Amino acid sequence: NLRRQRQMCIRDRGCAAVTGATRFAFEQLGLEKLYLHVRPDNTAAIRIYEKAGFYNEGCLQSEFIYKGMRWDLIRMGLDRVRWRTELAGEQETARAAEGDGTKL
Repeated sequence: NLRRQRQMCIRDRGCAAVTGATRFAFEQLGLEKLYLHVRPDNTAAIRIYEKAGFYNEGCLQSEFIYKGMRWDLIRMGLDRVRWRTELAGEQETARAAEGDGTKL
């Protein structure tokens, strides 16, 4: 569940930084979509990006050469509509929890 992942993300500094930058990009800069590239073996970063709402858009095969080795990259993206829809769902859940005295 992406909402639960985002709630857990707030406790994680790396994820909180990505979430804050994402919010800034959509709300302040007015961007419509964000994307990033990450190496497939960087599982910690991938988990952070997923918790922040990014999803795997595909693998770029042999995308770059570093120290004589070819490296694949995963492209992850997040568009404004998906981000806004998920954020609205989170706010609704938070309001409901406040109404019945339950803490998230």
